[in-house]
Amino acid sequence: KIWLAARIMSILCLSPDMKKTFAGANVLELGSGSGFAGISIALGTDCKKVVLSDGEASSIQIIDKNIEKNNLRSVCQSQLLCWNVDFELDIEKYDTVVACDCVYDVSILPALFHTASACTKTRFLVVNIQNRLLCGGLEEANAFMLEAALSAGFTKFEHHSLKGLIEYSKSAASEFLQEQTRKIIAATGENLDGMDICITSFFK
Repeated sequence: KIWLAARIMSILCLSPDMKKTFAGANVLELGSGSGFAGISIALGTDCKKVVLSDGEASSIQIIDKNIEKNNLRSVCQSQLLCWNVDFELDIEKYDTVVACDCVYDVSILPALFHTASACTKTRFLVVNIQNRLLCGGLEEANAFMLEAALSAGFTKFEHHSLKGLIEYSKSAASEFLQEQTRKIIAATGENLDGMDICITSFFK
């Protein structure tokens, strides 16, 4: 199954301005699941490396199969990775960390953001369907995310418009982007402004 948030992440990262920022970059995806978003980045940008991580061994098996299926062993690798508020990495940090809909409870947000902060030099991209979070709604969910981000060491953020991404992808030459756009619209309807979806870049 490919989650809606992973499709949205793919059109975000392959949009013109964002795509440029992946040139030569090392990328880490947290909570990859099937690896759809990370593999989309590997196929659609000039990134150097993409590590697709998950905390479940069963997901790593799926990720490895999808890496092989797309002939991406030279660019992609899988990693079993669990989050923690005291997370530390003894390796070079990644240029960008991404995460798609991998949090369903606000109590997990601190671990997610601290792990992302420990792993990135500059940027953490998040797409989350906010009604999946167990809280009082979009405004409260955004407040929890911002609190977790600031606590983890991120200093600023930028929201991205789903409507703007859809408008670009509808007319893009890429068949992949057009297909993702059709599936996003089929899942959400045309009332994109009314969707409780967080699409945010957090910066160190």
